[in-house]
Amino acid sequence: MGLLDFAAKMFLSYKFNPKPLKRHISGLKVKKYNREPGLKVAAAQVEFRLHKSTIEYFEHMRRLVERAAEEGVRLIAFPENIHLPLYGLLPGIEKKFSGDGRKDDDGEKMRAALMLLGPYVKGIYFLPFSSLARLYEMYV
Repeated sequence: MGLLDFAAKMFLSYKFNPKPLKRHISGLKVKKYNREPGLKVAAAQVEFRLHKSTIEYFEHMRRLVERAAEEGVRLIAFPENIHLPLYGLLPGIEKKFSGDGRKDDDGEKMRAALMLLGPYVKGIYFLPFSSLARLYEMYV
């Protein structure tokens, strides 16, 4: 492993560290919602925007789950690529999503960067949804 790879992995370990998010979640107080018998289902429609922190991402997902809980929902489904906003943790990534019309000369570099992110995103991806399911007593 070269110095650049090592530095990239250290940076990603820092940016995708679950400890601050776990602390944030552990301090939450959630209202209990009354639900009627039966299974009420919701599909979340999520506006795509990149998030600069895992807590910002969590709070975005939390607002959607809380809104569903207020409506008596017991099961909420999210889009399959709901992890994509987490790529906002990468510095400069917003330029790639801005559609500024420039030719993308470093597509392979971007692909390699996104592939490197996989394990880090996966680690953070499950924590918000499992926590929201537990906090709101809902299937997510």
